[in-house]
Amino acid sequence: MVDAFAIDVMHMMDEGVARWFLSQIVEGRGRLRLTAAEIKEIDRRWIHIIVPGHESRSTRSISHFKMQAHELRFFLQHGAPYTTKDIVPEKFHSILYHASSIAWLATRDVITEVDLSRIERHSDLFLRKFQRFFGEANMKFSIHLMQHVAHTIQLHVPLQNISCYGK
Repeated sequence: MVDAFAIDVMHMMDEGVARWFLSQIVEGRGRLRLTAAEIKEIDRRWIHIIVPGHESRSTRSISHFKMQAHELRFFLQHGAPYTTKDIVPEKFHSILYHASSIAWLATRDVITEVDLSRIERHSDLFLRKFQRFFGEANMKFSIHLMQHVAHTIQLHVPLQNISCYGK
């Protein structure tokens, strides 16, 4: 009998959640309609982030939101809260903050019970705020899966250990 399926962080969070948020910012569909100047300022902040480590490619403009998964991961975990602060509506920024916190906590090498509690709290707030801001109709499958992140970690391991990124 199958008890559960593991959540793949690359497809769910990076290519699902992060790409959807970027499309909202760049294309301005639905509730989020940013001006060209606001999008340009987010892009300026994003381009000026220095990527740590051995990244061989410079940061691409958010207008190319069809980025590779690792670039989307960097945007969700590190770039989104910083680049959008005081530009996007506070309610949307709060949603990004919770998504970023979940992504960061769920992919650490060691995850404690305290981390799991924090993931659960962020997931609950993320989903409630997302639904209030964007509506139930925009509750994509990858957005819905955010509520199962803590349970997946409890059953399996930190998400990057079972992701399609490989080792």
